[in-house]
Amino acid sequence: MSDYPPPAAPSGSDPVNRIQPPSRPIGHPEDHANVHGFLWYLIAISIELATLAGLFIVTYYTVSKRSGLNEPDKVRRIWARAPEIRYQPVVRPLVFSVAVSYGAQTVLLSLIRAFFSLIGIQFNSFFNIFTTFAALGASALISVLIYRATGGSNWKKCAASTLLFDTFAVGVVLNLSLGLYERLAEVAGIGKFKAFLLIIAMNILLLTVVQTPFYVYGSVKQLPATARLIYNNSVVPNWVKLDRTVLMVSLPLSLIYVIAYIIEFRLNTSTYTSRVASSLAIIMLFSAAALASIISVNRALLSNEFQWQWRAFLTPAIPLGAIDTLVHLFRILAGHASFRFLLFQVPHVFLSVGSSGALGAYVYLILAERYAKNHVDEDLLAQDDLLGDFEEDEDNEELEV
Repeated sequence: MSDYPPPAAPSGSDPVNRIQPPSRPIGHPEDHANVHGFLWYLIAISIELATLAGLFIVTYYTVSKRSGLNEPDKVRRIWARAPEIRYQPVVRPLVFSVAVSYGAQTVLLSLIRAFFSLIGIQFNSFFNIFTTFAALGASALISVLIYRATGGSNWKKCAASTLLFDTFAVGVVLNLSLGLYERLAEVAGIGKFKAFLLIIAMNILLLTVVQTPFYVYGSVKQLPATARLIYNNSVVPNWVKLDRTVLMVSLPLSLIYVIAYIIEFRLNTSTYTSRVASSLAIIMLFSAAALASIISVNRALLSNEFQWQWRAFLTPAIPLGAIDTLVHLFRILAGHASFRFLLFQVPHVFLSVGSSGALGAYVYLILAERYAKNHVDEDLLAQDDLLGDFEEDEDNEELEV
């Protein structure tokens, strides 16, 4: 026997005493990258929260100081007619209803997913399908209701137009821009043209099945009759007023869009912090579009311009659509995007922010109507009490005589 101790067993044979070497040394560049990424997300979230707070303050100031709701004369002259203003007839109601319904579909889908991202719920295939179906049904209902409320009479024509537009936007434009038919052709082993037609047919079938019940419900739902057209006595053309408002909101909207785009461009949605930043960027952009429309509609109503629908849609859509086009053209020139993607992205953003503005202005008119109704009712009650006091004083004087 040898006096020397037996050789030590290999490190891999003793799981108790095995010492795992570090996967990478302390101070590795990946650690610094993770820290920098986390700090970037915190900075992005702070900027977004500050922007949302600023939008809230501007909205509060607009409603409380610049709307005339605190002036009895303007309340009686304008805001007491809010039910009549909300249901003003629209020029080309079919085009307006189809545009708003498609944009509303995108807005609702984005906000639903943003909300669930904020509360920490991960997306899966079932959740994506469910939210998509919900957004499709809501957009169909919105289309028919807007068409009927703004002077349309043939809801079937509206339903068919909405279905065809959604098919064209998703089944044709998105299909071409993302090359979905090419992937299907490779997987199924069929020609590209057949794959393209197959995607369109599936799209039509899906939209018909999901949206038809909502079209029917929207056609039978009771709505107030479309109000008569309120004419204004302004000598300034409507398009001049719209141009002024668009120029006024272009710079802040463009700044908010650039902030949201930079945040989205730098994000990696694999972490919760990045998903929060992405969700807040979407909410920030749509909130800014709604606020721009509220300011535009408020200025128009105080100037006795009561055709508010297209104004609310175009006020955020024109500047944001323009800046989105410039950004993606720059990306195409830099070689970071294809022209096919531009064909879908720019109309998509244009309709989405326009619909956000139109829906935001509509909600603003509903709230103003409720406030004006309560304000006018209180004034009438005060007048009745005052008249009652006068009558009692006259009765007492007659008794004394």
